[in-house]
Amino acid sequence: MVKSMLVALDSSCEICGASRHLEVHHVVPRRMGGSKDPAVDAEENLLLLCRNCHGSIHEGGWEMERSPEGIRITDRHTGREIMRRLNTSDFDASSFFQLLNVMDGSLADALTQVPYLDDEQLVEAFRASRSLGKRSWLLQAAILYEAQRRSVYGDRSLEAIARRFETSLRQAEKYALVWRLFFASDGT
Repeated sequence: MVKSMLVALDSSCEICGASRHLEVHHVVPRRMGGSKDPAVDAEENLLLLCRNCHGSIHEGGWEMERSPEGIRITDRHTGREIMRRLNTSDFDASSFFQLLNVMDGSLADALTQVPYLDDEQLVEAFRASRSLGKRSWLLQAAILYEAQRRSVYGDRSLEAIARRFETSLRQAEKYALVWRLFFASDGT
């Protein structure tokens, strides 16, 4: 019953995103023979996983940490993070995309006003616009790096990420490397 309800609500693995061979994983295990504790089958204690990820948690050396902030998978033997997926109840994705649209609209408006700048203002605007390009590049790097952190395939995932984000593999590698080297050390 619980399994069929969960499959109907969400049809992909919460770790890798696969949509086939899905199984229910109990974060707090039911133990042999099941459990009479209703909390064990509560929605907060269940994750929908594909057979491969489920097996990796039980037998493959993966350790899963689930919190209100998200899911984190680490290798039990090395402690290395394999994958993470963050969430928070107060994050509003639509406001993030609205912000990107406002930025895009503002840049479009700025382009129409460039011809009215005097010579000194052109120089000043050019200097200011340089930081916009860098920030845009940093945003793209952060997005691709986050996609890589969500993948259980680590560095091997960049080819698939590049295809999905419609960029070259070389560009995806540059973004991921720069973000990892210069920005990821601060805990983001």
